[in-house]
Amino acid sequence: MKCDRAQDLILTDYLDGQLNEETKRELEMHLSQCAGCREFLLSARAAVVTPFEGAARQKTPDSVWQDIEQHLEKTSTTDWPERLKDFIGGLKNAFDVPRPVLAVAGGIGLCLLVVWGLRYGMMVQQNNLVEVEPQDEVEYLAYLGGTPLSENGQSGYGTDIEQYLL
Repeated sequence: MKCDRAQDLILTDYLDGQLNEETKRELEMHLSQCAGCREFLLSARAAVVTPFEGAARQKTPDSVWQDIEQHLEKTSTTDWPERLKDFIGGLKNAFDVPRPVLAVAGGIGLCLLVVWGLRYGMMVQQNNLVEVEPQDEVEYLAYLGGTPLSENGQSGYGTDIEQYLL
């Protein structure tokens, strides 16, 4: 555990006795090894806990609890559509951009889209394959298969389907 984390835990939960067992064990192990954090614990205890050890616990007046309850009831009955409208209005104000800025941003976006489209179109044109006639494909396959040319000077496998397709 780092000293920053240990000191944060000391101030927030350790002095109040609110740490879970695992975190408390880790913190106490760190305190056993770190003189600076032990000193921090002693000074924090002296400043935060010791002055209140002998103080009598004061009871919170019932009127305070009633005021809190009334406030919560009042805020919880607020109309949800009204809250949603306020939220959307806040978002609009947060992203309020002058029209010229939107026009410039839109123009730049459009230019980028056109450039990308032209570039993509050129890439497609560069990658086009040469169109090959079916007869040429058959001759190439025959050549790869080692089939010699027929008597009429044409290659092929000599099948009826070949005649039909070509």
